[in-house]
Amino acid sequence: MYFTHAAYRDFYWVSSPDAHHSANLAARPAVAVVIFDSQVPPSQTRAVYVRAEAARVPDGELAEHCAAAFARVGPGAHAFTPRS
Repeated sequence: MYFTHAAYRDFYWVSSPDAHHSANLAARPAVAVVIFDSQVPPSQTRAVYVRAEAARVPDGELAEHCAAAFARVGPGAHAFTPRS
């Protein structure tokens, strides 16, 4: 799973609304998230654990949220837009 954030407050991922996990989140929006670097050896990694509520970004707000979420992307990353 790949994700991005806006100011470490709002976390985003891109997924089809028809995907199984998207349907699960629509039915039960309470989520628990663990974020860690999977390329670091387990004995050296650190993680953050978060409880949150997930929600689909409404179509009319996609441009605004994409601009915030993908304002900075690293090498090899894709900055999504409502059309991508």
